[in-house]
Amino acid sequence: MTIEYSKEAKEELLNIRNFIAQDSAFNATEYTQELVMRINGMLEFPYIGKVNRTFARQDIRDLFIDGYKIIYKIQLNSIVVLILYKYNQIDEKKIVVHS
Repeated sequence: MTIEYSKEAKEELLNIRNFIAQDSAFNATEYTQELVMRINGMLEFPYIGKVNRTFARQDIRDLFIDGYKIIYKIQLNSIVVLILYKYNQIDEKKIVVHS
């Protein structure tokens, strides 16, 4: 099983890194690497997150790490991180999920 990131999730990781880098490039790199490692921890227990209320599908789940809500989709051989954001920053109904 592998972890893949949507375009939006990759962009948000870069935004997080760039924001922290305004104060410290070292801390930005350390934090984003740690965040990605913790997301990769889902490989062992993909169903650890709760079913996302917006989509109400067993394969789309939420996980909270350091104040970030991570919405991911469990597929046969992969987990796709659809988006991550500071909780309550976006309207989840606008997230597009491909079947």
